[in-house]
Order: sequence, then structure tokens, then C-alpha cells
Amino acid sequence: MEGALERFVALLHTLLLGEAVVVNGIHVRRASLLGFQVAGATGLLEARDAARRIGRLAKTRPVRIALCSRCGGDGLGRRDRGSCGLCKGSGLQITEPPLGWRDAMSADLAAGARQARAALATVRHPRAKASLLTLLGQLEAGALRDSA
Repeated sequence: MEGALERFVALLHTLLLGEAVVVNGIHVRRASLLGFQVAGATGLLEARDAARRIGRLAKTRPVRIALCSRCGGDGLGRRDRGSCGLCKGSGLQITEPPLGWRDAMSADLAAGARQARAALATVRHPRAKASLLTLLGQLEAGALRDSA
């Protein structure tokens, strides 16, 4: 239960009493010191339960793994100054599932692995290749965990 779920819990703990925010398209309000109101839920939820609910209700985005359209996979910004502002230096543009790769469904893991292999076939820069191989290892480990 790490990754995005932990980030949701940390965000919820920073809310002041009565404060409301929109997290991944879900309206959340801190109703008491220990309880949160989440859109679509009845009653108050603790922080972890609210974070799980947000993860389930979050607007789904299709998983996407591709070479960065700005730097072409080298991870460098314009004129090779520092890191690329779009991919932050990895050479990849990645759209993760709402709860991250660790808690992703097997269909998302399979789609991510398929796209990573397709990108690996066209990669020219070593930085993007290393990022893809690392990500592919994580995705395949997650797929093996789900099948066991």
C-alpha cells in the first residue's frame, strides 16, 4: 500500500478542519479531526479508507509509456542545458495508473509492458533505454506477482 496511496494519505493529513480539496477529480472534505467526507461515500472515512476510495473512484487515464516528445529520449533540455522540462530527465513520458504501478491492475501492467517493449524497439538514447529497462523490470515483476 505504497506509492500514490501513501501520497493521498499524506495529503489528507495536511487538510485543515472543514477544508475541501479535489484529489484526482474526487471532492474530499475534512469533516472532523479523524474523519473525511468523500464524494459518493456515506458517512465519515478514516484517512486510509478515504485514500483507497479516492483511488477506486479516480478518473481513469489510459496507461501510456512513450519516448519524450520534447527531447526525443535523451533527457536533456533545449540546447543540452540541464534536464528536459517535460520528462524530467528520464527520456520517457509515462502516464501511471491512479494508484501507481505497485497497486495497478494486471491489465494496466500488461498494457504498460507492451508499450514499454514497443518504445524499447525504437529507442536510440542510452538514458531512455536505461529508464525503459528499469520500468519494464518493475512491470514484469508486478505481473508475475499478480499471476502467483
